Amino acid sequence: RLYRSAHLASLTPAGVGQLAFLGVARVVDLRGTTERLSGLAPVPGHLIEILSTPVEPRSSETVRQMLSDGRLDRVQLREHMIASYRGYVTEAAEIFGDAIHAIATAGERAILVHCTAGK
Repeated sequence: RLYRSAHLASLTPAGVGQLAFLGVARVVDLRGTTERLSGLAPVPGHLIEILSTPVEPRSSETVRQMLSDGRLDRVQLREHMIASYRGYVTEAAEIFGDAIHAIATAGERAILVHCTAGK
């Protein structure tokens, strides 16, 4: 089983219990290094393996700059995000390979993959 979510930094004890109920044995954290520092998952490391495969965000600073310059509309934002995500295919191929390997080697164990926003 494969689950996808946003970051787990706000996970409550009940949420940790839900992960256990679902049988999640491995979490793949795709957040960039700085994003990850903003909040680590309160998951017991001895129960659930946490793998950090940091995909550094490409678009945040550009989007902030476009917003502050007043030159961002929905069409531009959509185009920018599509180009950004397409760039991951080549620029972060090795990191995504690590994440895919972690998923493929999970066997029968459930795995959860997350980034910051769960996109």
